[in-house]
Amino acid sequence: MVDGTVRSVARRLPWLVSLLFLGLAVSGVSRFFEGVVGELPMLVAFQPLLLGMAGNVGTQSLAVTVRTLGTDRKSVV
Repeated sequence: MVDGTVRSVARRLPWLVSLLFLGLAVSGVSRFFEGVVGELPMLVAFQPLLLGMAGNVGTQSLAVTVRTLGTDRKSVV
């Protein structure tokens, strides 16, 4: 079971880390455009979509891990 868990973490960790840095980049870039956002607030509508993707990936990883632990499977695909 440990091998499957390690493999699952190894597969998901790059995505989680990349989405973390993308979320930080979006937050940092939006800081520079506060004046534009004040005039065109519709541009901010896409920011929650990008940040929400990171939360979805984390939730899916948690669900797969809990399911694997609950079913005593040896590997996670």
